[in-house]
Amino acid sequence: MKNDAIKSVVVLTLFALIVMALLAGINTVTAPKIEENEYKKMMDSLEGLIPEVSGEDYEQITELSGYPESVKNVFIDKNGRGIAIIFAVKSQYSSGDMKYSVGFDADGKIVAIKQISYMESKSFGNYYESFVGLMQDSAADVEVFGGVTYSSNAFKSGLNDAFTAFGLANSK
Repeated sequence: MKNDAIKSVVVLTLFALIVMALLAGINTVTAPKIEENEYKKMMDSLEGLIPEVSGEDYEQITELSGYPESVKNVFIDKNGRGIAIIFAVKSQYSSGDMKYSVGFDADGKIVAIKQISYMESKSFGNYYESFVGLMQDSAADVEVFGGVTYSSNAFKSGLNDAFTAFGLANSK
């Protein structure tokens, strides 16, 4: 009896180690591809975000210390036509980050918002388009979207961080 219990523990331990090694191997192979795809989606979201600005017109700010935590990337148009901010937030019911890109004109008005990823079961449709054309002071007045209050609040919080990031990037 005692030998059977020890044998079972050894077999289960070996099985767990083999499965862990397989999962680590799969992660090693797939992680770079996933990262590459995420980067491509982010860069694709910049196209058309600010009128007449294409990908090669952007200069990325690589040092984001002092920026809000939700701000993942900041791109400044080299010709001074605007600033693009990528932010990611999570609501109480998110299974992953909600990621958006926001284009600001040189005055701080939102000219476009693009959804990069959204991990909620309930969609709030094109709610984010309600903010296009607004400046920070008027964006606070947009009502949350009924039925997805947590996501709406998380989005608005991330957008406030994007306005903060715009102010920081614009002052440089």
